[in-house]
Amino acid sequence: MKYLLSLAFSTAILSSTYATTISIDISGTISSVSGSYAPDLFTGQAVTASFSYNTNELAATSADTTPSLDPGHEYTSFYDFESPPYGGTVNIPSISATFTSNSAAVVVNDDLFIDGADLDGALASGTYDWIEILASTTVDGTTGYPADGEEWTLAIFGPTDWITDGSLIPDDLPSSYTAILLGIEFDDFEEEIGIVFVEIGSMTVVPEPSSCALLLGVAALAIIGIRRK
Repeated sequence: MKYLLSLAFSTAILSSTYATTISIDISGTISSVSGSYAPDLFTGQAVTASFSYNTNELAATSADTTPSLDPGHEYTSFYDFESPPYGGTVNIPSISATFTSNSAAVVVNDDLFIDGADLDGALASGTYDWIEILASTTVDGTTGYPADGEEWTLAIFGPTDWITDGSLIPDDLPSSYTAILLGIEFDDFEEEIGIVFVEIGSMTVVPEPSSCALLLGVAALAIIGIRRK
């Protein structure tokens, strides 16, 4: 359950939301394309995306709360949800392309180490808390990793005091975090055949934080090291 990739990030300030269902709307532009996504996708194309996930673990269709220690595929817990309503959609208006997930998941990563070299220096090497909201049309391959399909992922990185129980999905976002968006295509042999990065220009979270404002600073990021079951 993993994917190792590159993408774009935005750093945001947000107060606690304490909600069960959280929806996030994103707009941005493609900053990098490789493999099977080209030539249909190219840098500069506008992208809009919507992700929705549930912080109520009892709403999950299945759950794995036993941490994985598999090198390169570590995680703390993993929750599958029905899609729709959870998961994501991604739109590229210039070519009338729309991705809609048929499966959804939330991955919880509590106090896991990330090598700064794997992040192309966008984040320093160190330990972070983060969640991944997965929107996927993939099926599992022979080793249980993604095969034959496409995934779009919104990952939100925070400080290590954000997630206090790694077996649970956090009910709110941290006061300061880094959000990352990326798309990946897989072939029948579980190989990544295409990667696209999106530079996030705006991001709206519903329910809104009490300040009703999300302060965003946008920058480019290359990341290697997120996972998919």
